[in-house]
Amino acid sequence: MIAMKSQLIVVFGLPGAGKSYVAKVIEREFGYIHYNGDDDLPEEMKQALYEKKIITDDMRKAFIENMVASIKKLMHKETKLVVHQAFIKEFMRRQLLDAIPSTQFILVTTDNPIREKRYMKRNYFNLGLPYLRHMSALFEPVRIPHLTIYNNKEGSSEITPQLMRILGAK
Repeated sequence: MIAMKSQLIVVFGLPGAGKSYVAKVIEREFGYIHYNGDDDLPEEMKQALYEKKIITDDMRKAFIENMVASIKKLMHKETKLVVHQAFIKEFMRRQLLDAIPSTQFILVTTDNPIREKRYMKRNYFNLGLPYLRHMSALFEPVRIPHLTIYNNKEGSSEITPQLMRILGAK
């Protein structure tokens, strides 16, 4: 039996940029299995988020280790996997890329006023505008190889053509 090589796409960016939405479009229109990276948040990190406390790099290291393990497990079952997560710190992006070198990263960007408006409408992990702006200030420059999707409009009319160029025809 010949093992098929799995394709992994990681959709990342600032809170409110539309990462989960883009991942769902990739799932729906390109046949990928969608996994929410936040499912691997360690309890200590979840608690810190809910209490609006500082997230330490030790928490982030535990988080990325959990996520890499989950992704590798899923890749044994799935040939096309899309994961979304903020990946605020470059070391997290690098650690995932080192663990799974074939990973294709896609950065989702959105103009700040649109992103903040979207974020404030959410019912989950909405920690308020000051916390959102704090997280945005922590987002480190992206140095890993990646592509960029611009997501300034509601709906998939702007997203799908960009994904078609990146992923090819359905």
